Amino acid sequence: MKRYALLVLFAVGCTADPLYAYCATGHDCRGRTADGSDAGGAPAARLECVEVTVDVRADLQTRGAFCTLPCTRDADCRSHAGLADGACVRWAGDERHYCYQRCSAAAPCYPSSSCEAVVLDGVPMDLCLPERR
Repeated sequence: MKRYALLVLFAVGCTADPLYAYCATGHDCRGRTADGSDAGGAPAARLECVEVTVDVRADLQTRGAFCTLPCTRDADCRSHAGLADGACVRWAGDERHYCYQRCSAAAPCYPSSSCEAVVLDGVPMDLCLPERR
């Protein structure tokens, strides 16, 4: 009985950073802040549910939605849950910059994303791009 109770406490106590998590609507990210806490006080930034379509290359296009932050620099995209630091990205045709999770064999993506090699402003990098659920 004690083992069962400890497992339940462990499962309930573990939460993921909502930064980069899948979302279906803005309500999925509303009230969450960059550090993963519920809205309370004055958070530095609020997560938004952003739907993106990215032409990774001629034969591959990804499309999906995820909770992310508007940003002006890479330092705005730090995870508070041990994920790799993100990149502040603006795709051609977009008006705003948003945080994207960086990835590698040692730093995999959220289950709702895939790691794709992209080139931004001539710089190659691997980013997690959201996939439609």
